[in-house]
Amino acid sequence: MALYIDTSFLLNIIYSEDGFEKNLDTFNKSNNLFSSILLEIETTRSLNLTFTKEKKSLGNKWLNDVSEFTDKLFSRINLKNVDIDIKNEIGKNKTILELKSLEATHLATALYIQKLISEELILCSWDDRFREVAQKCGLKLIKK
Repeated sequence: MALYIDTSFLLNIIYSEDGFEKNLDTFNKSNNLFSSILLEIETTRSLNLTFTKEKKSLGNKWLNDVSEFTDKLFSRINLKNVDIDIKNEIGKNKTILELKSLEATHLATALYIQKLISEELILCSWDDRFREVAQKCGLKLIKK
């Protein structure tokens, strides 16, 4: 099973939010994990922002500890750089432009990857608008 990992899905696991156990199990069962390099950027930003806002309650070691865990997750994901292939994918499919820039880039990346692999790519995201537009573009969605 090939999965495209969106930031909302990964952060659910990292922050141990509702349903994270099921999501972590899904993540761990797949040998083909894909995303955009944006995943790493958005996740790092979120972790640093959380640490800055909650440092007193989280403690000084939290960011290092969570970063080690996050690095293990990232090591399993094939990250695609944002490049001319992604730009061209956006140009081919105007439906993508219904999303804001970062989500549009994620969707273009998922569509590009889907064309390169032999198995069906399942989008793992909890963002309702992203899911709606991705489905219009023909991507299969992970069940909520």
